[in-house]
Amino acid sequence: MASKDPDDEQVRFNFNSFSYSIVTIFIVLTAENWNGLLAPYIYKDGWGASIYFVSLIIFGNLMLLNLFLAILLNFISDNLDSDEDEDSKKE
Repeated sequence: MASKDPDDEQVRFNFNSFSYSIVTIFIVLTAENWNGLLAPYIYKDGWGASIYFVSLIIFGNLMLLNLFLAILLNFISDNLDSDEDEDSKKE
């Protein structure tokens, strides 16, 4: 049997197409096994890949947090406005 060369191994999550890229970034943003995803890129591209993945986690999670907070604050402000309108109608 021939031994497998690590360079010949196909990485399941990659940046070769747009759809694979979206799935790969989603996995990194959810922080689900992102270090296992990072290992082949460190082997292939060097330590610059770790800077990319760590910055993607930090900035991506900040963006998702801001999006969640904006939706939450919008919901709260809409409910407070409707409650104030009902109180003014009761008086």
